[in-house]
Amino acid sequence: MNTKNLIVALSVAANLALAGMLVMTLQARATSSPKASNTSERIKPQADHIAPGKEAWNRLVAEGDDSTLVARLRAEGFPPSVVRALTAVRVKQRFSDRIKALYATASFPYWRSETYAFTPLTPEARAARRQIDREVAELLKQLLGPESSAPEGYDRALVHRFGNLPSEKLAQLKSIETDYSELSTQVRDAAQGVLLEEDYAKLAYLEKEKREDVSRLLSPEELAQYELRASPTAQVLKYQLAGFEPSEAEFQLLYKLQRDFDEQYGITNLSGRREERRRTALPELTAKIQAALSPERFADYKASTDPTFQSVRSLVRQLELPSATTMELIRFQQATNSQAESLRTDSTLTNEQRASALAALSREATTKLTTTLGEDGLRAYQQRGGQWLKKLQATSKQ
Repeated sequence: MNTKNLIVALSVAANLALAGMLVMTLQARATSSPKASNTSERIKPQADHIAPGKEAWNRLVAEGDDSTLVARLRAEGFPPSVVRALTAVRVKQRFSDRIKALYATASFPYWRSETYAFTPLTPEARAARRQIDREVAELLKQLLGPESSAPEGYDRALVHRFGNLPSEKLAQLKSIETDYSELSTQVRDAAQGVLLEEDYAKLAYLEKEKREDVSRLLSPEELAQYELRASPTAQVLKYQLAGFEPSEAEFQLLYKLQRDFDEQYGITNLSGRREERRRTALPELTAKIQAALSPERFADYKASTDPTFQSVRSLVRQLELPSATTMELIRFQQATNSQAESLRTDSTLTNEQRASALAALSREATTKLTTTLGEDGLRAYQQRGGQWLKKLQATSKQ
């Protein structure tokens, strides 16, 4: 079996295994009798209880039409999640040949990849794959009604994502996001990894249209909650502030500053020219954040949003050091780099004095970090966020 077919086969096999367990439950219900008195005889494990026979599975997927299957499962008292799972397996099986055919259209061999694609499918094949998903979803919607896309916790997950809204609006928001994601994917697929100004304009237009659709759906109060949770600004900001661990009031404060900045300079789908304009204006945003936070919290903000924060935190966890060590290391890095920059720009120092002071600073930093991380930890740190130390060591020898 080649790789493409194996991917499909494994997916089908996993679903069949789950469905098989459920089929056996159906069989057990059909064969169990309230007159049976020997309980141990009824539950004694047998080989055919581990996996359903081919005949049992064929009976489930072949007998009757889809509506009959759904009615039978519901009549047996199965919960909606089980009815949905079994029905989905049956419906998806009918599309397996089309999916295999799509993977057969892969335009490059297994040992190569294309920089703009996460699968071996061509852009046209990926579009066809998404069309299959839509057809499956539509069939399930016709068969199951509201239960077709409402697993347990569905509303709770969407409330967390979009705000405390009625189920109808949550579903509509999800549909809007799906539709515009599909349109954006089409633009990127057509660009084949090289976005031109006109492509950025299309993506910006789609983002604008999406926001207008959302605005028409929600009241002003609902829209404000949605944007605090699901707008591009909010999503990027939540990621950036993961180490800062803001309170709700701090998040809302920083969100307002970031939103105003993003509205002026953009946030996503930026051309190179607009990206540079945004980057040049970032010190302006940082100054506003510093003015809005206390000195202690701004120090935390500055440390937690350092580009090396995530890699340093990962190393600290790997070394099983206290979580506070991450902030200590980032602050130490920033303070040492600030001292080094002051020495480099101090015009009162001779070259020899500057080199001597930088060498002393480098030795102090190495000693401090070795004490905190150990020798092995220091070597790992220099590869994962501690490149600044190598640079300091190099400049001190010049």
